[in-house]
Order: sequence, then structure tokens, then C-alpha cells
Amino acid sequence: MRIILFSFFSTIFITLSSSYIQKDNVLQNDIPLRTPQKEFSDTPGLFGYCQAPYPTVASYVPPVNATLLNVQILVRHGDRSPCNPLPIEDVFWDCDGVQEFRTVYRDTTYVNFIRDSDLQNGFLLNGTCYAGQLTPKGFQQQYAMGDSFRQIYSKYMQIIPPAIYVRSTNVERARQSGQAFLAGLLIGEFFGISINTAFDNTYDMLLPTTQYCPRLAEIADELVNSDGWKQMHPQNNEILNQLNEICPTANLTSWQSSYDHYFDNLNARICHNFSLPCSPTNSSHCVTIELAQSLSELAIQEWNYVYGGYLGQEKSSLETGFFINTLVQNMLNKINNPANTPSINLFAAHDETISMALSALNITQPIRPPYASNLAFELWQPKDTSKGNFIRVLSNGEFIVPVGCSAVECSFSDFSNYANNNIIPANYTKACEPHNPKYNIKN
Repeated sequence: MRIILFSFFSTIFITLSSSYIQKDNVLQNDIPLRTPQKEFSDTPGLFGYCQAPYPTVASYVPPVNATLLNVQILVRHGDRSPCNPLPIEDVFWDCDGVQEFRTVYRDTTYVNFIRDSDLQNGFLLNGTCYAGQLTPKGFQQQYAMGDSFRQIYSKYMQIIPPAIYVRSTNVERARQSGQAFLAGLLIGEFFGISINTAFDNTYDMLLPTTQYCPRLAEIADELVNSDGWKQMHPQNNEILNQLNEICPTANLTSWQSSYDHYFDNLNARICHNFSLPCSPTNSSHCVTIELAQSLSELAIQEWNYVYGGYLGQEKSSLETGFFINTLVQNMLNKINNPANTPSINLFAAHDETISMALSALNITQPIRPPYASNLAFELWQPKDTSKGNFIRVLSNGEFIVPVGCSAVECSFSDFSNYANNNIIPANYTKACEPHNPKYNIKN
């Protein structure tokens, strides 16, 4: 198998060739892709955070008497190193085996990362990972998921490169996750395909756009000053006090203002069966799994308050209205111009992208989106065309009923009408006007 990437403006071009050998579900490549060559821990982690389930041939149930027109898949990137290293990191993080490929004329090259540790303090971890880097385990998760989607949807449509459109945030772990998913989706094919990204994540529909949308920036400040937020963050938090004493992070403001940093670091360790942190002055004084679970419960409560709990409809509309509009327009284009519209749209993004979409669809989120979380939006045409096209939505392999729908098989017109009237802003610029003039971009 060969993967070649060509970077041109905001597009990455990929070529895969059929010269590969598959051994134990791991790719052996004719160029140094250095795909994972070992088994990884399959621990579910706290609240199933380490690996989201995804649809399989065994679990998937197709509708009867219908033709699949389009499927749009939103995925969170796979397993990664922690984005928030502790002041003292005592475990070894291994990210060897996952590179980003590009082409230089006709030769294939891959990117190596230089560790200028003196210049990048706080961004490096012990080992070969940067903070927030896709691990070989994360690559393997995405490859397996792409392969599973191929096994399902190849029964109902032809999966060929010209019929696939891929978009990713301009973040390395998301781009690489998109590459891994494609490798599983198109195994054995020879093709060229582009991964499209925004130039600047500040202006990306797959991420919160607080700088472009002043009202979102205003809401962010309102949120952390709300009564609900203050109730979740008491002045003297015993759980934070224990963690600060062990780690030690008491003097790091960002570790005190939210539970996110601890959640990120502790759960990344748990997903690799690494030991939890111990005090640098007392090796017997360590974070216990019970303390990590208590912290994670607070972090999930906080996450759900941010994505859905506070100003749910207005906030989610501003955060993800563009993305929902893209989904609807892609379906309309497939209905009206099927020959020139992709059959598969893949979006590689992040946990907040998944949560923003679920919030907009009014789907309760009992947990924070695990690594490799996935949302699939299917568009079907019934054999009896007088009944009209319908959609189905799968979240981590389970069918859900989105808002505006009364059943799993939901009329496309019902879904699109609800989205246009309640989720997609009629005038995004006007909707983004802040209530307080101090948040205006010009200021």
C-alpha cells in the first residue's frame, strides 16, 4: 500500500496503491509508512473514553426497499498523547509509526519532527510524542473504523475515490486520522484523493469560531460567570486540592479554572495502562483510580454544561450551524445532481465538533465523546419514490432520532425544514452580533 500526500494551499493529496500485504489487520507497506506493528491495550477506560464503538456488519441493519444515495461521516480523531502535559511527566509516550506524507516532485517523503526541547518547554513529553499527537494506537483505531464502514456500505454503494470528499481541521492528529480512515475505507484501491482543510482553525466550521463570531465570545464569558458554572467550581474543591498536591499544579491557573486539563492527562494515561501520577517528593502519594474517576465525573458534567447545557439552542446554532447546513446542502446536491455529487463525505475533527453537532440535534450526551467517536448521516431513496427520501443518523454505531424527527427513518424534508428553521442561522453575521458592543470585532 502506498500513501503519498501533496500539500497545495489548503489541500493534501493522497495516493494509495494496491501493492500492500495485510497481516493481522496491520498494513505492511512498500514505503516506510511505519504503521502500528504491535497490539495495543483495549481497555475501555473510564466511561468508555478510550475507544468509541462504531457500526459493524454484524450490528448494522439496513432499511428495506431503499437505495443508499449518500453517507456523511463525522469522526473524532483517534487516541492521542495528552494535550496538557503535567509539570513533571514520568511516562514514556511513543508516537513513532505515524507520519504525515507529502510528495516532492515524484519522490515520496515523510515529515519528521525535531525536538528543540529548550525552545518548546511544556509542549514535549517524555518519549517521541508532542502534546496532542496521534499515537499509533489512534491510527489503528481509525484504520479499523474505516475498514468497518467499507464492509457495511460497499454492499449498498460503489466506494470509489471520485465519489469521496474529505475535509479535516488543520490539526495534524485530525488530518492523520482522516488518512488512516481512508486507508481502511479504500483498502486495495489505487487512487488519488484530497484532504481539504481550512487555512486557519479560527475560521473553520468544524470548530467554535469565537473570533469570527463575537456573540460566541460573549457567550463564553457569560458561561464562566454563570451560576451553573460557579456551582460546578466551588472555591475550595477537595478533588482539585488533592490533585494539586500530588501533581503539583496549584500555581498553574489553567489547571484550576477547568477540570479539562486533568481529565485529558489522566485519561490519556489510563487508555495506555500507564501509571497515574505520583508526587515528585513522595512516590507513595499517587493519584488513585477512584480520584481519577471522581475528577472525570466533574469534567463530564462541565463538558455537558458547555455543550448543550448553557444557552443550548442559540450557542449550538452559532457553533455548528454552518456544518449542519453543509450536511443538508450535500444531501440536496445528491438528490438534484447525483452524478456530480460525492456519495461519501468524511469530516475528520474533534470531540467538541461531535458535541456541537449532537447538541444541535438535541441528543443527550451522557459521556464526553471518546476517541474515534463517529456520527453517520445516511440519505436513502425508497423504491416507492412517492414516499420521498429519508435520512438515518448513527451515533457511535447506534441509531438515534434527531430533533425534528419522530422515528429513526426520518423524512429528509422534515429534517431539512427543522434544521433551516431552528439550527442554521438565516443571517449568520446578524446572529453573531454581540449584545455588548465591547465584543465587536472592530473593538
